[in-house]
Amino acid sequence: MKTLLSAFLIVLMLSVYATATEHIDTGGIRHISIIRLIASPEQYHGKRVNLVGFLRLEFEGDAIYLHREDYLNVLMSNAVGLIVPDPKIFSKHDRQYVVVEGTSEKCDDARLTCRFSGHIKDIVRLVPLNLHRE
Repeated sequence: MKTLLSAFLIVLMLSVYATATEHIDTGGIRHISIIRLIASPEQYHGKRVNLVGFLRLEFEGDAIYLHREDYLNVLMSNAVGLIVPDPKIFSKHDRQYVVVEGTSEKCDDARLTCRFSGHIKDIVRLVPLNLHRE
């Protein structure tokens, strides 16, 4: 009985947290966790999103990963592809945690380049995340 109650409370707390982790600012941009975007790309298809992750720019593999370790272990299911017209513009942020803002696009199974759990296109912001707090 205690196990069942504990499991119920954990699920309840996670659902409350998941609901609280997304908010929409006045410009219609959704500030979301990369986990939500990976899990439900169709929910955010065509919408402006802002999220944080580990940036990796490489030939035919520009992506933002949940963690650095996901990139190192080639866990592409824990990444969202980036459609970057000129990766040289953002190359100084490669292999860093960044904040990216753009339009979410769900994966189209008909495309051969569908390696990630969706894509971010029309990127308007890509800046390093300052993880060091004083």
